[in-house]
Amino acid sequence: MLKEDSGVFLVDKQVSLKYLADTVLQNKLRFFSGVILGIAASAILYVIVDPVFEAEAVLYPNQDTIDQANELGGAGGSLGSLISLANADSSNNRVTKYLAVLRSRSFVVPFLIENGIIVDLIDEDSTDSESQRNHEAHVRFIEDKMTVERDRISGLVKVRVRWSSPEASADLTNALVSRLNAQVREEFVGKAQQKVEYLNQALNGVNVVESRALLFNLIEQEQRKIVFATGEPEFAFEVLDAAISDETPVYPKLAVFGILGLIVGALSGLSIALLMRKSA
Repeated sequence: MLKEDSGVFLVDKQVSLKYLADTVLQNKLRFFSGVILGIAASAILYVIVDPVFEAEAVLYPNQDTIDQANELGGAGGSLGSLISLANADSSNNRVTKYLAVLRSRSFVVPFLIENGIIVDLIDEDSTDSESQRNHEAHVRFIEDKMTVERDRISGLVKVRVRWSSPEASADLTNALVSRLNAQVREEFVGKAQQKVEYLNQALNGVNVVESRALLFNLIEQEQRKIVFATGEPEFAFEVLDAAISDETPVYPKLAVFGILGLIVGALSGLSIALLMRKSA
């Protein structure tokens, strides 16, 4: 019974394919007209759609800077060991924190304002408050414009920005990385300066020679931290490959639009041919 059904199905399928082939042959002009119209419509859509370009920067966590800074800040004695243990974070946690900063509103919104592109991410006719518009721009940028990819095995981090021109996408990508390195470095230096101020205050209330010597040593270590960090522009991430302009848009794709136009055109041409055969 199953074999008989299978045979019937194969016969029906062959008849259907033969019917479609005969229909196309009998209405070749109409079929190919539909194909040409589909391809032409796809080409027109490809031309009028605004292109989107993408630039990519390849980074690697600059572990040496933080690790060496921690070593410079390690004071002698048991107190220094306790301070080092309290301040030490794993490399993985530091990278996670840096990438969280990169996506944070407190980082992204000032970056958009500084580069004069926040207006491109909000509705011109919006009557929302400034805070709401900033929130809208932040969400749109991190969801639609910026991509961050981290390979936990190799440690490589790729930052991509999509924009309406290849030059702008490359400039914004490089500016993002530069600003992140600068902000992480500034925060690190600021914390070290706060420690120096605190230790100087503590020094004024200590008269014991050994304690004053320890405090002087801690102050010296923090000052060395500041000097070290100030001279390292790529504090959080080393730039292995800076973003460059790529004239090939990531959207629209010519091949995709061409295939889509061909498929739509073939289906349209076939539909026209079938209708004409039935009406004949």
